[in-house]
Amino acid sequence: MTALTSGRPVQVRRFAVIVLMIGLGAATGGCGHAPTVPSDTFYRLPSSPSAPAPGQSGSGARTKLPWVGLVAVEPLRADGVHRERALVYSEDVGALSLSRYHYHFWVDPPPALLRDYLARRLRAAAPTATVLPESGTRPDISIGGRVRRFDHLRGSVPGGEQAVVDLELRVQEAGARLPALVRDYTARAPVRGGGMIAVVEAFGAAVERIVSDFLSDAARLRPVTRSPPPPGARRYRGRSDDEPSDRCPGRSRTRACSARENDRDSVARPWPDPSERG
Repeated sequence: MTALTSGRPVQVRRFAVIVLMIGLGAATGGCGHAPTVPSDTFYRLPSSPSAPAPGQSGSGARTKLPWVGLVAVEPLRADGVHRERALVYSEDVGALSLSRYHYHFWVDPPPALLRDYLARRLRAAAPTATVLPESGTRPDISIGGRVRRFDHLRGSVPGGEQAVVDLELRVQEAGARLPALVRDYTARAPVRGGGMIAVVEAFGAAVERIVSDFLSDAARLRPVTRSPPPPGARRYRGRSDDEPSDRCPGRSRTRACSARENDRDSVARPWPDPSERG
């Protein structure tokens, strides 16, 4: 009884040492094989892709626009994942399902990236105009649109890995009821090489092709001019109260008559009907 009792502490110590050695071994082995968490990487849209060859799509790289005045480039509208900074990819041809990369991001959401890209290209194409992003004053021309696709198409798809960009772009003149230009633009650029840098370069090539086509279309628009007055209309400006009124001859200037004359925008209007005169 005494031998058994005296041997029990020795067995307990041995068991504790074995458990401790197993725990230390597991901890040491675990630290040596712990996976490294990837760090976030942020990408800019390439600003100076290679110029397209003459006669090919994208010849707008040499297009010059005879625009004058203030041109405001608005952030393009977008829905869902295209308003976020994470790069988006799809592995089916129709891009019916989209996924986001966990550690790869644009420096800004695609609508802001495209706004800045358009502003740079417009400054080069329209040197006689002042091009600003989101002008605080009323511009002479507004550039806007919508992002429909901005996807990295990967996997076993026809044509291989590629960047797909689909945009709606429009040109709106000040005072015009309808846009001067509205068109959908789609471009696909193959990914040449491995890694995300090659994917970003493909996005830059696709965007440049679209912007070049857009500038070519914009160059065919008529210059921004005021419409001529309709037949029977007469253009007039407001007068001070000290000037004689040919709109109300032989009578004192009434408030209604003065209001009709003080047209600060010089809008063409017809002579008032005689039945309207008091």
